[in-house]
Amino acid sequence: SSGINAEYGVSVWSCAALPDSAVIVGSSDGVGRIFTPHSELSAPVADIERMSQEVASQKRSKQAIGDLQVDKLPGVEALNRPGKEGQTLMVKNEGIVELYSYTSGNWQKVGQVEDAYDKEKHELNGVKYDHVIDVDVEDGKPALKLGVNKTDDPWVVAQNFISTHMLPQAYLEQIANYITQNTGVGPKPMELDSEYCDPLTGGSRYIPPSVSNSGGSSSMPQTRFFPNSTLVSEVVPEAGKLTEKLRDHNSKVNDNQRLGDTEWQKLEKIIKSVGAQEPLEEGDNQVILKLLSWPSELLFPCLDLFRTINKSLKGTFTLQEKIRIAKANSHTPGVDEKAVRVALRLWVDITTEHNDHCTMNFVELIYPLLDCVNTSPTNMKFVCNSLSKALHNVSCSPETDEETGRIIMDSALRLLEFIAANIPEEKSKSSPQSLLLVAIGNLITRHQNLRRVLSTDKIAKFRSVPLEKSRQTAEEIIAVCKA
Repeated sequence: SSGINAEYGVSVWSCAALPDSAVIVGSSDGVGRIFTPHSELSAPVADIERMSQEVASQKRSKQAIGDLQVDKLPGVEALNRPGKEGQTLMVKNEGIVELYSYTSGNWQKVGQVEDAYDKEKHELNGVKYDHVIDVDVEDGKPALKLGVNKTDDPWVVAQNFISTHMLPQAYLEQIANYITQNTGVGPKPMELDSEYCDPLTGGSRYIPPSVSNSGGSSSMPQTRFFPNSTLVSEVVPEAGKLTEKLRDHNSKVNDNQRLGDTEWQKLEKIIKSVGAQEPLEEGDNQVILKLLSWPSELLFPCLDLFRTINKSLKGTFTLQEKIRIAKANSHTPGVDEKAVRVALRLWVDITTEHNDHCTMNFVELIYPLLDCVNTSPTNMKFVCNSLSKALHNVSCSPETDEETGRIIMDSALRLLEFIAANIPEEKSKSSPQSLLLVAIGNLITRHQNLRRVLSTDKIAKFRSVPLEKSRQTAEEIIAVCKA
C-alpha cells in the first residue's frame, strides 16, 4: 500500500489506520486529523496552508532548547579539546543536542537534552511544576525528584533542595548547573568574544551587556542573577527523629521542668500528629511551652520540634509567639550556641512566612541578629548561613523602602566582610556570599539612590571568590552602580 510521509506541528498522542490507506492522528491540541494519499479527499487549500505554517513555526522553535540556540552550539569536534574535572558541555550531533561531563580525563556522555518548555505541568508532592527531574545523589539509591518552574532561579532551587534533603553544601553549584542543563531554566548563556566556551558555564569573565533606556530614567545593565524574589528556607527535621534526644534531655532537667508520664505520652501523641499532619488538640501547646522553659543548653531539640510543628501544622502558633521564642534564644546574651543556631533557623522560617512584616520591622527584629556572629568558631559557619538567608529574604520584599533598604544593604556588606575575614575560603564555597550579593543586587535595583552610596570597592573583592555565581553577581553589581 502507499505510504504517507506527513510532518506534524504538535505532539502525537495516538494513531490508527483507516480504510483506503488513510491514517487518523490524535494530538496534544485535542484535534484529530486524517491523512490520506488520495488527493481528491484533501482538505481545502487554506487549511493545508495553515497547517504548513504551524509545522514551519514548530521547526523554528526546535532550533532552541529553552534559551539555548541549538544552531549556535559547538559540534562533536569540541569533545577533542580537554576540559576541567566536573565540567559539563552540550554539543550538537546531527541535529540532536547531547550532554557530556568531563571525568577522569575524558568526556563522558550523560544523555540527550530535550526541550520540555511546551509540555504540560508535572505534579510533585501535590505541587505542579514546569519540570520534574531526577537527581542521583548516591549510588545504589533511588534518584530524588526535583520540581522546577520556568521562572525559578536554579541556584535558589538547588539550595532549597540541598536543605530539604540535608545534602552536602558542596553540591550547590553542581546541582544548579544540572538544573539549567536539564530544563533550560536559568540565566541565558553568556556571550563572550572569545573562542568556543561552554554554553552553560562560560569560559572567561562575565561582563553584563548593556540595555537601552526606555523608561525615561537612568539606564541599567541587564543582569542575570538579580532582582530575585525567590525566598530561601531552612531544612526542618522530622518530628519522630527528635524523640530520643527529647527523652534524654527530659531526664536531665529538674523536677519542676521535667515532663511526667502523662505529659510524655501527650508529647508522643503530638509528635505522631505532626508526622500525620493532624492538628493538635486543646492543651497540647502547654506541653510545648513547658519544653521551651528548659535550660538553654538542653533547649535545641525543643526549638527544632517547635519549628517542625510550625512548618507542618500552619497556624498552630501566632506570629507573636514565634517572634517571642526566636527573640528569647537569639537576642538574649548567654544563650547556648546550639539553641542560637536553631533560633536563627526559626528566624529564617519567619522571614519566609511573614516576609513583609520582617522587612517593615527589620531594625527591631532582624538587625540585632548580626551580633550572633560573635560566637564560637564551630558555630560561626551555621550562623552566617542562616543570617545570609534572612537578609536575602527581606531584600526580596516589595515593602522595602529606601531607608530600610540602606540598613539591609549595610548589614549584608557587614556580614560579607565578616565571612571573608573569618571563614576559611574552602568553607565558604556554598551560598552565603552569593545570597548576600543577590540581596544587595535586589536593593540597588529597587532603589536607585542606593547605587550611589554603595562602595563598589567592597564588592570588587568578591570578583575573585571560588563560587562562579558570586563572582558574576559582584561584576553585575559594579556594572549597575557605574551605569
